[in-house]
Amino acid sequence: MKKGHTLGLILILIGIAWIIRQAGIISINWAAALKTLWPVFLVAAGASVLLGQRRKLVSGIWILTFLVFIGFGIYKRNEPARLLDLEGEIQIDVGPLEQIRRTTPEREILLTQGTETGRLILQLGTAKINLNAKASDALAKLDSNIPGLKQRIIQGTQTVLEYSNEQSDSSTKQDFKLDLNPNIKWDIEANLGVVDGSLNLEEIPIEKLHLALGVGDLKIRFGQKQEMTRMNLWSGATSLDIYIPKGSGLKIKQGKIISNLDVHYMDMIEQDDYLISENYDTAAHKIEIEIVSALSGINVFVQ
Repeated sequence: MKKGHTLGLILILIGIAWIIRQAGIISINWAAALKTLWPVFLVAAGASVLLGQRRKLVSGIWILTFLVFIGFGIYKRNEPARLLDLEGEIQIDVGPLEQIRRTTPEREILLTQGTETGRLILQLGTAKINLNAKASDALAKLDSNIPGLKQRIIQGTQTVLEYSNEQSDSSTKQDFKLDLNPNIKWDIEANLGVVDGSLNLEEIPIEKLHLALGVGDLKIRFGQKQEMTRMNLWSGATSLDIYIPKGSGLKIKQGKIISNLDVHYMDMIEQDDYLISENYDTAAHKIEIEIVSALSGINVFVQ
């Protein structure tokens, strides 16, 4: 079976799943299904390779995989919807936050004197996310209707701010809008189960961006506030558009199962396990991206 046919079928099934999620037709725990059943996709991919041109049989395998995935998500619909545990599985060091009690989030957090950098941790199940810069005296401004959303914060030279939720109702629209102060440098670490929306980082000085994504559709826009920005991406069945400023140098390392990566409007050179832009060595601003993905479509655009 041709790879293009297989990928096309997978994208159609992902699209159907996304329509079900957006329309709220059925309550499905997408994160729990993907976390438990991701090896099933490996089996289906291996079967596709072995069966070759037997399109009807391969199509049946992928449709059956999709139905098993949906059925398991319905069965787990009332359980917490977290794809990955950043503090455990990816071993993100939350440092002193471990000793801080989670509280109801504040709408506005003031920027304290002496704060030089910020670290934002997001651990959300299902959310429509909108992250932007906001020039003000505030460190961050929040507007969200996510049930059970909690906050932890430690302020100092580096202020650490975490938002998390234990329960997720995928049948209702859950918005998470956060404005960050653009006058300090930021590291962002996000574990997002079922997500769509945008991370507009054009005016935010980002040094590190770590993303663990389950299912969804996300747009990320980088600016030129830093000489070097590093991004690590772990993704499941996601559609991801990444926008980088014109003139930026780009280096990408990709590990993939069945995914599609396209870089538009930029000449790239293959070097070992990397794709490197021709202007990388001379560019004043560089972006390095490391990708581990399965069943994802990832596009990088120059704007």
